[in-house]
Amino acid sequence: MKTDPLALAVADVICRVPLEQALAVVDSVFSGRTAGGRRLTVAEIHHWVDLIPVRRKRERAQLALELGDAGAESPGESASRAQIWEAGLQLPQLQTEHRLEDGRIVRPDMEWRDVGVIGEFDGIIKYNRAAALSGQSADQVVVQEKRREEALNRSGRRVVRWTWADLKVPGRVPQWLADAGVPRRQP
Repeated sequence: MKTDPLALAVADVICRVPLEQALAVVDSVFSGRTAGGRRLTVAEIHHWVDLIPVRRKRERAQLALELGDAGAESPGESASRAQIWEAGLQLPQLQTEHRLEDGRIVRPDMEWRDVGVIGEFDGIIKYNRAAALSGQSADQVVVQEKRREEALNRSGRRVVRWTWADLKVPGRVPQWLADAGVPRRQP
């Protein structure tokens, strides 16, 4: 049995689903988080997107390709960026590095460096499955995250955190980010 190319399957999905889901798919294939670890390029997917006959669907897929970023490390980060985009806010840099006062290097999920805002999507799985994922108890993970956040705050940045539950409330996360100083996109 012959199967369709992965790029065709991606194009078919991202033209049909909301931006939050489309961006999660695109981010995953750009970073190689696929069965078999295969990465796709914009050009590979664009070939198929250009063949989509319905303009609205083609434009939806093109936007997902434009916003896709291999630096996103989870579907929650992808969904967050989709909401940030749809709210008209500037998109962040992903996985920037910071050396903390104790010498540790940390990589926050998102950063708006010009305004000193860091965004952190917290999947509850890292707390619920702490021992399996990191060898630490949930309490230890929470304390470590709190110390990391305090160190980032002392470095002059403001940390905004959210979870899946927060993303389910329309406009909540973008409003928190705007309140923290994330600017609107320039037209």
